[in-house]
Amino acid sequence: MPRSITNSPSDLSSGQRPLKTDFQISESTFPNSDNQWIVRPGEAHLWSADLDVPIEPKLSATEEQKARRFRTPQLQSRYRAARTITRLILSRYLGILPEQLEFAFSPLGKPELASLAPAENSRIHFNLSHSGSSYLLGVRLDSPIGVDIEDRRSINGRDELVERFFHPTELQEFQSLPEELKDEAFLLAWTRKEAVLKATGEGLSAHLDSLQVTLDPDKDCQLRSIDPKWGDVNEWHLSSPPITPESICAIASHQPIKTVKARYFFEST
Repeated sequence: MPRSITNSPSDLSSGQRPLKTDFQISESTFPNSDNQWIVRPGEAHLWSADLDVPIEPKLSATEEQKARRFRTPQLQSRYRAARTITRLILSRYLGILPEQLEFAFSPLGKPELASLAPAENSRIHFNLSHSGSSYLLGVRLDSPIGVDIEDRRSINGRDELVERFFHPTELQEFQSLPEELKDEAFLLAWTRKEAVLKATGEGLSAHLDSLQVTLDPDKDCQLRSIDPKWGDVNEWHLSSPPITPESICAIASHQPIKTVKARYFFEST
């Protein structure tokens, strides 16, 4: 049965009025209502999945060639699952078959839809991320979106990474935290930063210290500052929705997001 939760309000940026975000969770591959495959203005859809659950591959020849280049059978399988799930979900929004989807890539490597479809949602933007067996796909209308997901874990060289790549203000905040919160704090900061940079289209080709985010697990998610070339910080949405207890994720967009509908993908039998 569908279930829903509502997270606590979180600021979109320093000094900005908090916006309430409703997280509607439905454990279904394909919702019963076709209307649920329409993403509306001010709305984002998040799909999570387990890449180790067996699924029949639906890949292009190019994707299959890339899958075979991964070193281990597990990595090959997870790549095939990620591409298949992406095709299955996006094809439903566009009203076409999974095999008809065509992808293009920006100059910096961000995947985009190349297919043209008569469906109302042909203007959708998407972004995907995976970490280990955890998968996340974000979909929204008319505005680029960035998502990132990381499995909860200890990070080798964590403190050195913070000193090297984070903003000095973030470094100071990180160092003030108790040791037991630092792994979570690092992953919160990393996912938030990467989600924003993916939404800009530049990804990790840009510097991680070109924006500041909150990283204290006990504080609201905020985008504190950003390089002016990506617009006013107050125009951005950034949040860390509670998708699964095993992972930490973030969603970002340069336009407001009032509602995030999150669903778990599984292949029905």
